[in-house]
Amino acid sequence: MTATSPGSSFSAVRLAATLARRDLRGGLSRLGVFVAALALGVGAIAAVGSLSATFLEGLAKESRRILGGDVEITITHGAAPPALLETLSSMGRVSAIADAQVMAEAPSTGARTVVQLKGADSAYPLIGRVTVEAADASRRALDAAAFQDALGAGADGRPGAVVDAALLARLDLAIGDVLAIGGLSLEVRGVLAEEPDRAAAGFMLGPRVLTSLQAAQGTGLLSAGSLVDRSYRVALSDAAADPQAALGAARAAHPDLVWRQRTASEASDTLGDFLERLTLFLTVAGLASLLVGGVGAADAMRAHMRRKTTTIAVFKALGAPAHLVQSTYLLQCGALAVLAAGAGVALGAAAPFFAAWAFGDRLPFPAALGVYPGPLLRAVGFGAVVAIAFTARPLAAARRIPAARLLRAFGLRDARPERTAPIVTALCAAALLLLSFTLTDDYVLVVVFFAAAVGAAVALAAASAGLVWLLRRLRPPRDAALRLAHANLVGPNSHARSVTMSLGLGLTLLGAVSAIDANISRQVSEVFPSTAPSLWFADIPPDAVDRFDALLGEGPGSDYERWPMLRAGVAALGGVPVSEAPGAQGSAWVREGDWGVTYSAAPFEGDTLISGAWWPADYAGPPLLSLEADQAERFELGVGDTMTLTISGRDVTAEIANVREIDWSGGGLNFVAVFAPGALEAAGPSHVGGVRAATIAEEEAIFRSVTAAFPGVTIIRTREALTAVTDVLANVGLAVRAMSAVVVASGALVLIGAVGATLQARLRASMVMKAVGARRSHIVKALAAEYLVLGLAPALLAFVFALAAAYGVVAGPMDMDWQAPMGALGGLILAGAALTLGVGLGAMSRILAAAPWPVLRSP
Repeated sequence: MTATSPGSSFSAVRLAATLARRDLRGGLSRLGVFVAALALGVGAIAAVGSLSATFLEGLAKESRRILGGDVEITITHGAAPPALLETLSSMGRVSAIADAQVMAEAPSTGARTVVQLKGADSAYPLIGRVTVEAADASRRALDAAAFQDALGAGADGRPGAVVDAALLARLDLAIGDVLAIGGLSLEVRGVLAEEPDRAAAGFMLGPRVLTSLQAAQGTGLLSAGSLVDRSYRVALSDAAADPQAALGAARAAHPDLVWRQRTASEASDTLGDFLERLTLFLTVAGLASLLVGGVGAADAMRAHMRRKTTTIAVFKALGAPAHLVQSTYLLQCGALAVLAAGAGVALGAAAPFFAAWAFGDRLPFPAALGVYPGPLLRAVGFGAVVAIAFTARPLAAARRIPAARLLRAFGLRDARPERTAPIVTALCAAALLLLSFTLTDDYVLVVVFFAAAVGAAVALAAASAGLVWLLRRLRPPRDAALRLAHANLVGPNSHARSVTMSLGLGLTLLGAVSAIDANISRQVSEVFPSTAPSLWFADIPPDAVDRFDALLGEGPGSDYERWPMLRAGVAALGGVPVSEAPGAQGSAWVREGDWGVTYSAAPFEGDTLISGAWWPADYAGPPLLSLEADQAERFELGVGDTMTLTISGRDVTAEIANVREIDWSGGGLNFVAVFAPGALEAAGPSHVGGVRAATIAEEEAIFRSVTAAFPGVTIIRTREALTAVTDVLANVGLAVRAMSAVVVASGALVLIGAVGATLQARLRASMVMKAVGARRSHIVKALAAEYLVLGLAPALLAFVFALAAAYGVVAGPMDMDWQAPMGALGGLILAGAALTLGVGLGAMSRILAAAPWPVLRSP
């Protein structure tokens, strides 16, 4: 062997490769945990990255279809004036859309519900097609002309509409039935299977009803003062034109108008930003799985090297240099890592195709199916770095052990650690951070997520080390079986540290998600229904306020409240135009959006004044304003500063009289900006209100009485709105839970690998007990006690860490009342104990079935 080594470096590598291949023969099955643990982590990261790339590419390719044009202008307080329409028409083809929440009724049954009414003109859709499903389940993709024909007046003169399938189920309707909205009857012509611009529509409280703009205006519900978004999409004539420049020219031509605007890329970017943040979180969770898998890989490699002690001794005794020994096992590790990465990449590449097959039209974003090398290479990079970080130490140990020590069976654990091992670990940590920066441009968010993941791993590692330290200092039990369990937990073959860290990390993530979800669910199902109005009312006509108040005052409900409301756009902050104000930079919705504002003589119940004072009840002077504290901080405004809002086409400049803090957790009605009386009454505001009913029966009675007397008033049931919110959160929570389950699965692999790696030592110790007369019950007791501690320790640590993490999120960014979900978190203890005992039972069955003497005679 020494004669070969002085040859070329290529010959040395070839020799190491030959030795590595031969040494792996028959031993690959023992390294299955190494491959599986890394493959699972790489596969999780690759799958998340591939799905994200699929959706982001779909958003980029379909951005014009998602928006419905190249640019969009939205006005809430009224229709676009002719001059603006003329400007838009000069840029290209224009499509006008009106969108509002209104009440719809099934005349045949009298059932009513809130719907999202969308009226589209004859040019809709400018881009894409509307897919409609007929009564026989056949589908047609309709362009603008065909779609308008489908919505045209029928033989009876009644216009048509296509609706979400959920509306048919809610009102017990079928295709061909009549749907009444306001003063108009619409014939249901089909089910809306695909609305090309649905993704950009945002959150909707009711099912979609899509009809012609003329029919929507015929309902009488789109009058001035109603909460209607009127959008004007433009498909630019010049395909090479800059959409931002086009919008800039429109603003320059109409500086006095207030509107929201966005381009096709901005519409897809908004969805993309959400997708990127979700991807980052899930990738960090996948990285946690990979880190857990790294622990398993390190344990598997350490056990493998321990089994190869004699082989290494023979190599060195025959003159093999240390670098050849290390190269041999480094090549083994590399080959296994490549195998694991290949399996993970295959899993990740297949994820988008599986999602398209399993979910089809239910995918939340348009998907551009394909294999994306970037996310796959990034996942391989993560896997390679983790494999190097966790296997460097056991591989380096063999290099420093003299052959004589190996032959005397001191073992690898007696080797002095390589000085380079900590350096390699630090370099790998830096590489992981750099790879994480490729996920998003928000580097602060990357650092926060990365620090949270690494911090949790370090905390669990420290806690597991502390557990072993504590067990070592406990006096061994007198009971022989328990003494053996104690020895196994603190001895050289203990896997308490690796199992506690790996399984604890997975259970912590799963527990934190469960605790946060439990608090959100409690807020939605218990707190909001008990404090928020049961029914919300919008578009109460100003001339019907007295009659509406009288009706609600006579009804069975309690805690009725009503407020005037107008839509307002921010024009200036402290006398500086909003486009130039420092406090408005980075907040497009502030510069271009609109708010609901009101006026009141008295402060809202539950509000807390932070600075300033409320105006007198009989105030009659220049406009004064009360501003919510978070917005005051955002705008860098305080008491005495001015704020100019555009309301009903005119600018109203008000002095900030006070800044107040609003408690939004109860779900009650409130406004960010409240004016003193006297400034807005002449604008003719519509009114909004809410009522809290004591029972479901009272809620139904109020609903029926209001819909009968005021068919034009939009009513939103809090229960239905909360259900819609819960459904959205549930979809996000499902993805997070799935990734948490992957982390737990990685922890289980580590547990299985650790048990398998030390099975021979456990078997020999148990056989010694058998040989000296121990019964099977003693062995069962010893192993059960050991695995019970191994299950309870990570579960208890996860309980504490998950509780702390969930509290920080719920009481911090979410600003909700905290209640510890002891049931959900208590399940962690049972899950950890059950999982560990289940794996332990498999090892226990092999030990109990073995005969003592063959084991004791084996070398």
